[in-house]
Amino acid sequence: MKFSLFKKNTNTPDSFTNKSGSEFAKDSQRAFSSFVLTIVSALITLPLFILVYRYVPDIIIPIGKGMRIDHVLTFALIFIIIRLLVHFIQYFLYAALVVMIVVMCVGQIAGRFGFTHMYYAYVDLVTYVGAHNVDLPFFDTTKTNIKNGAQIRAAIDYENPVVRDFAVAASTKYFSKADYDYRFEKIVRYFSVFKVLSTWTYVDDPRGEDYYAKASESVKLMSGDCDDYAILMAACIKATGGTVRLVRTANHLYPEVRTGTMKDLPELVGLIKRTLFLKEALGEKIYYHSDKWDNVWMNFDYTNIFPGGKFMSTEIIGIMEI
Repeated sequence: MKFSLFKKNTNTPDSFTNKSGSEFAKDSQRAFSSFVLTIVSALITLPLFILVYRYVPDIIIPIGKGMRIDHVLTFALIFIIIRLLVHFIQYFLYAALVVMIVVMCVGQIAGRFGFTHMYYAYVDLVTYVGAHNVDLPFFDTTKTNIKNGAQIRAAIDYENPVVRDFAVAASTKYFSKADYDYRFEKIVRYFSVFKVLSTWTYVDDPRGEDYYAKASESVKLMSGDCDDYAILMAACIKATGGTVRLVRTANHLYPEVRTGTMKDLPELVGLIKRTLFLKEALGEKIYYHSDKWDNVWMNFDYTNIFPGGKFMSTEIIGIMEI
């Protein structure tokens, strides 16, 4: 009797174990399927996000200096929609994904459209222009409506040999000729100057005073306030054959460099975002002003990490051509 009871008891755990194993296998299969569908959804979401995001307005919540959440919300919304869709057409998507991978592999090997080309296509998708296009005509070179304009102009000693040597060296330090069309060689030199001056360190003037350091002073220090930076940048651009102007806003002075015309703008944007400042400007807008002659003036302020970065303020008080 005891033996019989013992046998009966041993059968019960066996059948429970077999049942649990079967359920575990099904659960594992479901989990793996869900994981794969999630990966597929993410792969589909990425290019759609890049296409859609440029049309989404900025959404900033007041935390600290302001936290942007529009990109997170956009990606999450697209991902959720795609994830729901793939649940119902998963087998079709599996087949489509396999076909896509095979086609991309063949294209990569054959030197046609492959993974490398797709990467650059995605980069192209995030290349767009945020136009702040307002008519800002030149002021006469003998006039200025910038406070202390005469002192600022005198500090731009671009003919000083120290400044000239620094500017020439800075203009050729970065970027290979293989990176750009020869038509933009001069512009690329100005971009190189911008990159050199990106190491600028902000230091206030003496309290209650305005001190305008000469460019020949700042090349040794690479530090000062916004006026000092604008003076040095203007001197370097002027010393290497460029055209530059200084723009005064309520609490800031920054340089703008003439980089071409509106006709050149698409190529200039591509040059910045796809080649010379790929990492810095990827997914960012390019800001500029134009004048009544269709010249494009790009923001060369030290507050940005690439030419054409966002303006600190769009309320312009004065402009001075150098």
